[in-house]
Amino acid sequence: MRIFADFINFLESKGIEIVIVIFPNTKYYNKFLDKKYENEFYRIIDTFKDKKFKLIDFSREGGFEEKDFIDFDHMSELGANKITNMINNILKCEKRVNC
Repeated sequence: MRIFADFINFLESKGIEIVIVIFPNTKYYNKFLDKKYENEFYRIIDTFKDKKFKLIDFSREGGFEEKDFIDFDHMSELGANKITNMINNILKCEKRVNC
């Protein structure tokens, strides 16, 4: 957690806009993921709420299919293209560009 905090502080000191993306998972990954790990992850992220960053969370996004993944945890080229477009659209809309 200290390394993450140092990294966030470094980016802030350089005036870099911070965007954290939580990628989607297959239904199998979500089914077998121990909730204590998920809760711990979000608890850690919450400790940084005083920092200025954008969190884009696709972990429970329902718009992905099996063909969007090459295995239970990694996106296929099709899925990578899909999520890249989604992230671009979110960031453009925040900046009011081609929204």
